[in-house]
Amino acid sequence: MMKIVNLYRVETIAEWHAPAVFVPPDCGHIADKYIGQIPFTVRFARFDRNAPAQCGLHATEFTMSQFIKPSLGRYAAIHNFDIPRHLGTRYDLQGTFLPEPGNTVVCHLVNGSASQRAVIEVRNRMLSMPDSGKLTFTPVSSLHMTLFQGIIEYRRALPYWPLDVPLNTGIDEMTGLYLDRLRQFESLGSFQIKVIDVTPVGLTVSGATSEDDAVIKKWRDALAVPFGYRHPDHDAYVFHVTFAYPVDWLDDDRLPAWQKLLDECLLYLERTASIIEIHPPAFCSFKDMNHFEELLVLGNSHHEASAWSMSK
Repeated sequence: MMKIVNLYRVETIAEWHAPAVFVPPDCGHIADKYIGQIPFTVRFARFDRNAPAQCGLHATEFTMSQFIKPSLGRYAAIHNFDIPRHLGTRYDLQGTFLPEPGNTVVCHLVNGSASQRAVIEVRNRMLSMPDSGKLTFTPVSSLHMTLFQGIIEYRRALPYWPLDVPLNTGIDEMTGLYLDRLRQFESLGSFQIKVIDVTPVGLTVSGATSEDDAVIKKWRDALAVPFGYRHPDHDAYVFHVTFAYPVDWLDDDRLPAWQKLLDECLLYLERTASIIEIHPPAFCSFKDMNHFEELLVLGNSHHEASAWSMSK
């Protein structure tokens, strides 16, 4: 029986489906020989470290899973030795969302739209997976794309907090401060988004065109001023629509089934919802991941939620 050893990603060329292979660290010199010679992408390879021909070009040395994208592999048990990052602060082992107040700027999906129905269908397909219990799903009503991350209770540190405000300032006070700053914020134009990947936890999205990407960048750059910071990933932020969070990692032998589902879901969305319909950016507050309350539609100070005004 082959002994499982650590995996090392040697190469990924351009897109996920380009030739790639994992090899043990002491066989890195043969990576180039593997690239292009194996007829399908190798994402997971199990090696017998004691095999005399370990560094040979013998495909029988591998146990292969076809076309497992990195966006799925990151949720695999074989790649993770710690518990999921937000487990215990954002949600518990039963999948119950815990108090984690904060604020953010999001674009909610248009309720009742054809694209929202397609997104919900994909979410339902994931829920039907036999191991979907390893994920905890947010409500359909909370579906949104985050445009700019606000502050949150468990991230009271620079550069995730404005330099000119004490780190111990209450979340409600911070939300009120930002609401005042954003009332005169001018719209930078509308944009559309499309799905570019489907993962176990939701959709990866981008601007529908390069022009849309440029408008989104203008929004983010402008919002960094009233919020008072830029996250380290400000220019490389991956936009997404969250469906769920991992409570546990996916078993390795389940990855092919998940990849098949995710590929089918991406194709389905490309065919039925090439554009995901979203509302204009809105400044929101939240107590947990169940609901994001719109307080102000940016660029329109008249669209301020009365509930927030009443609570002040």
